[in-house]
Amino acid sequence: FLDGEKAKLTISAYDNIYPAVFNITANDKVIMLYPNRSLHLPLRKIKAGKHFIFPPPCFDLKITVIKGHKEDTEAFFIVAIPAKKEYQSVFERFVTNGEMEFVDFFSKYADMSDVAQ
Repeated sequence: FLDGEKAKLTISAYDNIYPAVFNITANDKVIMLYPNRSLHLPLRKIKAGKHFIFPPPCFDLKITVIKGHKEDTEAFFIVAIPAKKEYQSVFERFVTNGEMEFVDFFSKYADMSDVAQ
């Protein structure tokens, strides 16, 4: 993506899943984009054979370069877990008021990665 472009992600579910979308930023931080309570984007189940499109139509995901940088490299990290009642709160460990340190994110992810697909 180029500076100012808008991103749209489509996730295809091959099983019933709960998805999560994270942004690994150019300054080595991680932001949980979905689910996101502050944006009123609650976790929802995606049924097998269906698609999950992020962001929803009412939001834009605009790509920006860090001020003073000519270009940056970022990534979207998509996680899917089985849509089972016991996993509904798995992504709660990633709820913050903003960015997480890269190391902190992957430490938390390692604790739950056995259920991720």
